[in-house]
Amino acid sequence: MNDWTAEHWGPYLERVAPGIVLPVRDIAASVKELERCAAKGMRPALLPDGMVSPGYYSPEWEPMWGALTALDIPATLHIGTRQPQPAGSSQQTAANIYPGLPMVGWYHQCLEMGETLGQLTFGGVFERHPDLQVVFTEGYAGWLAFAMQFWDHHFDGRFRREHPVNFGPLAPSIEAPPSYYIKRQAHVTFMWDPLAIEVRHLTGNDCLLWGNDYPHPEGSFPHSQEWNDKQFAGVPESEIDFIVRGNAARLFKLTV
Repeated sequence: MNDWTAEHWGPYLERVAPGIVLPVRDIAASVKELERCAAKGMRPALLPDGMVSPGYYSPEWEPMWGALTALDIPATLHIGTRQPQPAGSSQQTAANIYPGLPMVGWYHQCLEMGETLGQLTFGGVFERHPDLQVVFTEGYAGWLAFAMQFWDHHFDGRFRREHPVNFGPLAPSIEAPPSYYIKRQAHVTFMWDPLAIEVRHLTGNDCLLWGNDYPHPEGSFPHSQEWNDKQFAGVPESEIDFIVRGNAARLFKLTV
């Protein structure tokens, strides 16, 4: 698949960024394939939104983070691609299937991306690899400001300082507040998220990337301009350009 992608999109790499599919159950093989495809000009690396064993905070993943940093390639983590929980752990039974469950499940998947972000932040991955860039795709962005606010508050709060027994050996060991690393290295994409735009002063503009998700039905196509006229109403043009074009061009090395 990667060979076909490289051959098909090779002439257009200034305008497109074809992702690298990795055999993620074998980290060493994934690093090798990442390096092979990067030599063809492909980027970014495609990773699941979350891994159960080993988790992204685990030392086993260090070669991947090191390789991505050395190659200056971002990792993209797509919503709903989390490694399944072990057999028998699912709580999905006939008793909790109800009308609207797909909508609630979709919302929950967005919030689950925060768990992966937390692993990369509190697990020290961002601290150890300050040039690593990670993009969470199609999980919306409104949750990001709350994650930063919540984690910063408790990271430097009285609860952690005066009641360390509640954390024990799991107390955060990173040096800077969580939002410092997140603003520097994490990014989230959205299609329609006026809330994320409204609170961009909390997250910073670097974290936000708009996309139309063509051709999926939940995306904005063919009404992208109409959607953006509404959700970006009143936002300075320079900031709009940053979010709808500039951030993606910088991260994925596109000439647009």
